[in-house]
Amino acid sequence: QLVTGGLGALGKITGRWLASLGASSILLVSRSGGLCTQDALAWPQANGAVSRAYVMAQGDLSQVHDTRRVALSTLSRVNSVWHLAGVLSDSLLGDQSAQTLRRVFAPKSHAAVLLQHLTSTLDVQACVMFSSVAALLGTAGQSNYAAANVCLDTLASCRSAYGQPGVSLQWGPWAQAGMATDAAIRTR
Repeated sequence: QLVTGGLGALGKITGRWLASLGASSILLVSRSGGLCTQDALAWPQANGAVSRAYVMAQGDLSQVHDTRRVALSTLSRVNSVWHLAGVLSDSLLGDQSAQTLRRVFAPKSHAAVLLQHLTSTLDVQACVMFSSVAALLGTAGQSNYAAANVCLDTLASCRSAYGQPGVSLQWGPWAQAGMATDAAIRTR
């Protein structure tokens, strides 16, 4: 199981959930590469045994060299991809710039496309991308974020059209976890 954004709040939640289902191998990829221990992740017991076959890797999967490095060491063993990476760079449309677009598109859209190129020939059983309801409804100040999530939705549709597994989930804000919670804390 490959989880991008693996050390973020949603990455940890997804990793724990995969472990609870009995995943024998979980690769958490994070741009920050922050230190994290198995105790900090609090992996649940699955079928009577704690899943210990997980790896944490630092890598910016929007960069070809990082994606290839991670791919060479792990992708042959990956049977599912969980793409959760993302950042916010909120501002009104007139204040958006190439830099704010790159900041948001890189971890979400560019990384998803690179992962698609690398996994298209593998026997991947699932490709799940965490999109946002912002792609459907739009959100004030998040035109870049909405557009990046539309890219995930479109990529999932393309995967399905070519007979590859792919789903994009348009999540709303998560309670007590994720970027919406982080943004709310910063604005208090």
